[in-house]
Amino acid sequence: MAATLAGPGGSASAEPAPGVGQRGQHAVDGKPGPCARPGTGKHKRACRLEVKAPSSAATPSVVLSGRAPRRSTIAVSGGAAPVTTEAGPKRRFSVTVPLVPGTRNRLIVAASLTSGKRVTTIRRRVSVVQTAATGSAQVSGVVVDATGAAVPGATVRYGDRTTTAAADGSWSLAGVPAGGVTVRASAPGHLTATATASAQGWAVPILKELAHPVRISKRGKTLRGPGYKVIVPRGALRRATRVSITPLTKATPLDGSTFPIVDISPSGLRFRKPVKVVFARDLTQAAQSRPVVLGVNPDTGRVTALPTKVVKGSIVTWVSDVDGAELVLPQAALAPDENDPGAASPIPRPSWRSRSAGPCA
Repeated sequence: MAATLAGPGGSASAEPAPGVGQRGQHAVDGKPGPCARPGTGKHKRACRLEVKAPSSAATPSVVLSGRAPRRSTIAVSGGAAPVTTEAGPKRRFSVTVPLVPGTRNRLIVAASLTSGKRVTTIRRRVSVVQTAATGSAQVSGVVVDATGAAVPGATVRYGDRTTTAAADGSWSLAGVPAGGVTVRASAPGHLTATATASAQGWAVPILKELAHPVRISKRGKTLRGPGYKVIVPRGALRRATRVSITPLTKATPLDGSTFPIVDISPSGLRFRKPVKVVFARDLTQAAQSRPVVLGVNPDTGRVTALPTKVVKGSIVTWVSDVDGAELVLPQAALAPDENDPGAASPIPRPSWRSRSAGPCA
């Protein structure tokens, strides 16, 4: 694809992800981020990422909670679909993560802070086993495109179970666990999409048709569309390249907390100079207090925080390579109640045995 700019008791292990030090990662210019400087006391506590999760779950999804740097963007990948939220003023966060059924889900929890062209990301690894790949429930729905027209022949998948959409886009999967299962839909010429079933077992994946590629020479080019502007500078490409810029404003959100904005294809494309992407001003008011644009790969679920800055009321980000991800902008998230951390959780919470990760400083 392209780059898209949106159980039982016990405790799972929480530890730094491979290759990520206690000070997090930096982007673009390599300067220290807000949590990358040595510190003690309150500074160390403010830069910690603590994650609580059950070691296993029989439900299709699980609730992760914990503490992260204040107002940081929390992105969880490695499950059935990536999800995002924001740490509140008191550093608490809570997010529901859909799981891949019948297997161990190795989740990566990333907390990202941005300061101009600098991004600091702290990552922790959590392992949760989904123990019930099958059940007595049924999930069904219809696959449509951005105009609402049916997409016949689309493949709909939940774990190892697959089905094909009929001529009217309808599909059905039996023998799935009860609850909000998350299905993945794909079709030739379209971008992959996920959708979570409602309590009635109904899901409607919305597939966005891949835009016709545009030829961009070594001189660069500026491409405009609904809600975005992509500026490819001179010298960013070694040779003339055909690039697809697909607006995603009507595509299925990754979850209830992101605005899908634009997809840049083909996957694997690398720019010699960062490409600047400017989002429409009307998105700024709905964005988080400290917006961080995320690059999300809809096929692998990999999530990368991109350098983000607000310039004259518009949100600006920079892309250096296309890793099959879509660019999305997290919405402002309501922080969980400090006195009731489980209030926002639609799934019964297991008893916790907290294990926190080390400081980032």
